[in-house]
Amino acid sequence: IGINAAEAQAIQWGEKRSIAEVELTQEDVVIQYLPSAGQEAESDGFITIVLDTALTPELVREGLAREVINRLQTQRKESGFAIGDRIQVRVHATGEVRKALEEHGAWVAEETLAPQGLEFLDAPEGDLRAWELPDQQVVHLGVTKLAGRARV
Repeated sequence: IGINAAEAQAIQWGEKRSIAEVELTQEDVVIQYLPSAGQEAESDGFITIVLDTALTPELVREGLAREVINRLQTQRKESGFAIGDRIQVRVHATGEVRKALEEHGAWVAEETLAPQGLEFLDAPEGDLRAWELPDQQVVHLGVTKLAGRARV
């Protein structure tokens, strides 16, 4: 029998309720919370936590920016740069990846130690490395170590 949240809570707190002309008590029922689409729920006694797991366009773009940070950090490491080396980042991206980097570019630059920000290119140049991102999206990245001493 499906009941609403208020009735379930009343029964859970020990009150008697009549549903379909049958009187129910706490011992008579098992209360199970079913999350809606795009939600996850977990209960422990009288506490239920519900998380909204729906991906908004904003969250998707933030996730793409995180993916680009990951690729830039890998590219830094593979290039043999020291942890504190400052870099110049050149980027060619289109579509949602471009939107994500325009929206989160300052954060990407900060996380990857690129004090000059991201330099967007209209076309991928020969020395840029192509990286595949989720949903078959591609970003082309170039990193160059800036002159000066590394800071740790």
